[in-house]
Amino acid sequence: MEIERSIPRREKAVWQENPEWLFESAPEAIFVFDDDLQYLEANPAACRLLRRNKEEIVGCKIGTFSEDGARLAEAIRKTPVGDGVEASHTLILPDGSVRTVEMVTRPNMLPGIHLSFSRDVTDRRLLERELEHHTRLEAAGKLASGIAHDFNNMLTAILSYADLQLQHVESGSAMQRYVLGIQAAAERAAQTTHQLLAFCRRQKMQFAETQVNDVIQQSSELIGRLIGEDIELAFDLDRGIPEVWADAGQLNQVFVNLAVNARDAMPRGGRLLFATSKRGTEEKDKRVSIFVHDTGMGIGADVLPHIFEPFFTTKEQGKGTGLGLATVYGIVKQMKGEILVSSEPGRGTTFEIALPASRAAGAWVEPVTAKAKPNNMEHRPFAE
Repeated sequence: MEIERSIPRREKAVWQENPEWLFESAPEAIFVFDDDLQYLEANPAACRLLRRNKEEIVGCKIGTFSEDGARLAEAIRKTPVGDGVEASHTLILPDGSVRTVEMVTRPNMLPGIHLSFSRDVTDRRLLERELEHHTRLEAAGKLASGIAHDFNNMLTAILSYADLQLQHVESGSAMQRYVLGIQAAAERAAQTTHQLLAFCRRQKMQFAETQVNDVIQQSSELIGRLIGEDIELAFDLDRGIPEVWADAGQLNQVFVNLAVNARDAMPRGGRLLFATSKRGTEEKDKRVSIFVHDTGMGIGADVLPHIFEPFFTTKEQGKGTGLGLATVYGIVKQMKGEILVSSEPGRGTTFEIALPASRAAGAWVEPVTAKAKPNNMEHRPFAE
């Protein structure tokens, strides 16, 4: 563990010579406990870690403040005398929030006195999961790109032969119907390859100064027809947002795909909201955030990390290709943007797309996620 490497070999000598100095100055949380696993002391860093004062900690047993405290205490008890323990556990803070902590123990620093060193690794674990998620999507993109190109070449040949055959069959004949059927099937398959290429960020785009609000309004009629009368379509558009450097047609595809996804999540009706806002006060940091929020069934924590993967779908066989959100992801990335999602089962879903402002409005930069969210929903980036 990283925490173990950070603890010097001379820790025992330092502790014996000047324990008070070590306690007060150490940046890591240090707890002193006895053979009964009862806390005897806690340094200031330990109090900050637990969000509790020393009086609330001393006298409690190891694991008291942990979600998996029983497992943690059992691991320490089963460790052979003289050996330390390395463990990861989940702290429960007074406000109900949780943090992931790595802990290493050092037994018998003094007779019957043991130490534990703890470090909050919540943010690091989150970054590791995000990196793993990004790597998985990149690998899927490379695979999908190769498949799409090879498949597209074969479809080009099929469509070419179908076109040639149509020139040699009688109009209205059975043969013409067969060839037209082949042509239609090949064109549907070609659309799938286009979606794969969108996910892989390999499709050609026509970039221009684009006003996001205009694209949303132009898409609204089609979206209204797609979602039906049982779903209320609402807008909360910031009229002061800058233009973005984007392909308006592809941006329209993003909004349509998200609307269809929301529709499928609200079979009994609901509300679909499109909102925009500007972010960043400096020229180099200007960006536009687009929120698409539905009041549908929400997405479970086990499904959330996979929703942008190509061919991943929770729908019944034949009800979806699993490429809708993958296409959205690829288009947004190709526009140098970011897409985040927050969702809980039964509480709806919010997608946030953050696009850099165009060159005319400021420097071309990767956007930073905004803090303000519609309906005060918590925002989590691809949480595992």
